[in-house]
Amino acid sequence: MVKKLLKNKILLIILLLSFWLIPVTISIPDQSSTEVIITAIAVDKLDEEYEVTLQYILPTAPNNSENLKTASQKAEGVHKAIEKLNFKLGKFSGIAHCRFVVFNEEASKDNLTNILDSFLRQKTNSNNIVLLCAENSAKEVLETSKNLDSDLYSFLNNTAFSNELKNYKDLKTIGDYYECYFGHNKDLKVTLLSTVDSKQSAGQTSSGEAGASQDSDNKESGGDKSKSGAEKELDNAGKAVIIKGSKQLLKIDNDQNDNLNLFNKNIKRGSFELKNFSDEFFEDANILFDIKNKITKVDVYFKDGKPHYDLYLKLFLRTSEISKEKLNQQDYEILQMKYSNKLQESIKKSIIEKLKSAEDLFKQNKFDVVLCNDKFFKFKNKEYTQYLKTLSSPDDFISNVNFSYNVDVARGS
Repeated sequence: MVKKLLKNKILLIILLLSFWLIPVTISIPDQSSTEVIITAIAVDKLDEEYEVTLQYILPTAPNNSENLKTASQKAEGVHKAIEKLNFKLGKFSGIAHCRFVVFNEEASKDNLTNILDSFLRQKTNSNNIVLLCAENSAKEVLETSKNLDSDLYSFLNNTAFSNELKNYKDLKTIGDYYECYFGHNKDLKVTLLSTVDSKQSAGQTSSGEAGASQDSDNKESGGDKSKSGAEKELDNAGKAVIIKGSKQLLKIDNDQNDNLNLFNKNIKRGSFELKNFSDEFFEDANILFDIKNKITKVDVYFKDGKPHYDLYLKLFLRTSEISKEKLNQQDYEILQMKYSNKLQESIKKSIIEKLKSAEDLFKQNKFDVVLCNDKFFKFKNKEYTQYLKTLSSPDDFISNVNFSYNVDVARGS
């Protein structure tokens, strides 16, 4: 047996390595004893300081309902605040498992590069960390989550890391930010979240004895429970912020966000409503449609020295709701089998109006989240480069592009 083992050099080397590495591996301390396993980071700009909040896993949590904890520190820079947190927690901060970085609007209006530079220089790849913006406090957004099954992490997992909601939203990452920052499209659309008073806490404070008891508890503990994370819940109203270069340019509402998403080939699903529609079957009906799939094709070219952007959309629709005074069986049969010509034309008109509304928004504010500059640079580089020289600023390019739209509605979807 020993002679056979000595003859098999590969097996002998494996055994020797095993005897050498196994004791070393066993002696390595648990990762959680030397490193804080961070799941999310919040950065709030407060006057001249940054408050950095780390959310991390408690490996020894008594139950899974509250296995996340937060810790905060303030400093004149993000990196210095994290250093303070390392000393406070007695461990290094590891971002290998970090899902997202959320920053408040004050931070986004200042300079995002100053915030993200610290994470980019980490040895761990941070390009896939999702970026989010908080309408008020980034710290409060984190404090709405006590475990990885919370609304915030469910939204993030299903939208960024799975196929459940991925076709509805296009979350941006640190990698996307720097790709825009150093590329031809200097603008990025980042999801905006906010917090509201939770229903449970609102009910407690509005009922006499419960509210009085809560106030008493707050006074005894010396804290203000109305400002704590337990009193807040996540509010995702579909808003977004436009980041131009490294600073926030403007904030957009849900409708404006949905209109811009029509240009995005990665976002294939959504919904829209056709109001007060009438034809041979309906009178003043409100019809809600689900976009089950969307095919997007773009053609860019120069004609008579002017840039042109042609967008073709094919929408696969499903009727999800009809609201009118009298609804009968025939209404369901008609809308399930096919759409009338007038209905199809009304849908096309509504979608084109949304596209033109988005066009007005990005032309007036001179931002490009529809990758217009990028497409001209890739496919019409020579004409694009020459045309930029005629403009007073590269930011003026998108305002001079002639956009045209062609919408096709799939029948019987």
